[in-house]
Amino acid sequence: MDISKVDSELQIAINQFAEALGGTSLDLSDLEGARAIAAAIAEQVSLGEPENDRIEVESIEIHDEALNIDVKAEVYRPITSEEPMPAILFIHGGGYVMGAATQANAKLSRWCEELEAVVVSVEYRLAPEFPFPAALHDCFAVLKWMSSYAEKLSINPSRIALLGESAGGGLAAGLALYARDHSEIQPVFQALIYPMLDPNNVAPASNGKEDTYIWSRENNRVGWEAYLGESPDDSLLPYAAPALAEDLSGLPAAYIPVGSLDLFLEENKVYAARLIDARVQCDTQIYDGGFHAFSSIAPEAKISKKFEQNLTEALRKGLVNRTG
Repeated sequence: MDISKVDSELQIAINQFAEALGGTSLDLSDLEGARAIAAAIAEQVSLGEPENDRIEVESIEIHDEALNIDVKAEVYRPITSEEPMPAILFIHGGGYVMGAATQANAKLSRWCEELEAVVVSVEYRLAPEFPFPAALHDCFAVLKWMSSYAEKLSINPSRIALLGESAGGGLAAGLALYARDHSEIQPVFQALIYPMLDPNNVAPASNGKEDTYIWSRENNRVGWEAYLGESPDDSLLPYAAPALAEDLSGLPAAYIPVGSLDLFLEENKVYAARLIDARVQCDTQIYDGGFHAFSSIAPEAKISKKFEQNLTEALRKGLVNRTG
């Protein structure tokens, strides 16, 4: 891809990324190496972030008897509020094969404080060791726990939002569908951040389309094959790949921001349009010159700060109880 299409400040980040790694995207052929690099990048981005003494963070483990699983999570709470608060279930990114619940610690802390919300980040199981539906079940178990223990957690159960980045955005979309079909829990909002929704977006760059920075079509193929494993039956597939769901009605209002150079741009636009056709409120914002995960990789760039500001405001509006 012509780097001149990239936002000028983001070009610096791309050049630094390429210089450090020898390419403009991670190499998932060495998955353990890619996981280590992704963890190092997340740690580097968080360096210099001051400790926030206005929130408390607790590592917990949840047992779900119905699913017979144990799930770890990080819980962020404002220490100044005892009234029932809105809550955010956060699902990290990483192509379904990488990432950790703590990788966005600075953002989670900021949302917790600025929105006066309880934020719960899921340590879901990763593919290929644990293919679908492991990650979805982990997220669903945490959502049920947040709803069931809302009073103890000082959560208003009618104001729980789902928020996911990249693969986490795909999981959030799948979780919204799964909760609609398998529970009485009704999240009030879904923030799908450049979500990974469609396993059919795996065509090679040689087909005439330019490949993209940070997350390539080859990475996308590897991620989807690892996550889907032996293909789930047709009744489960929409929860793994929300772009394949036929019925999007009855879902919570959505917000979908994505860069204009993101591999997921078109599938995100299509999904947003389908939500609107299904009478689900959906706002989409496209950031000119932004590649995949640009706001995490280059948080100090003006475009990244605008992205995060708009996301925070979308969450603030989305967390308003729409059911009375």
